[in-house]
Amino acid sequence: MIEKLSIHESQLLTQLEIVGPLCSNLKILEIGDCYDCDFIKIHNVNFVSFKYIGSRSFFIKVQQSQTACVETLGRTRRCFPT
Repeated sequence: MIEKLSIHESQLLTQLEIVGPLCSNLKILEIGDCYDCDFIKIHNVNFVSFKYIGSRSFFIKVQQSQTACVETLGRTRRCFPT
C-alpha cells in the first residue's frame, strides 16, 4: 500500500480525488506546480501531512477527514473541513 504520494510538475493532472477507505494507508500527500490542476478533493482520509506548493490558484476541499498538518505555499482557495 502507498503511504506517500508526491506529484510534481504534472501536465496531465487536472483533478485529483483521494477517497478512503481505498486510500486508508496514505499518510502524506504533496502536490507541487501542477499548473493544469483545477480541483483537489480529499474525502474520509486521515493524513499526517498534506502540502501544496505552487503559484496557481485552485480549490481544495476536505470532507470528513483528519489531517495533522496542512501546508500551502502559494495561492489556493481552500475549504477545511466540511
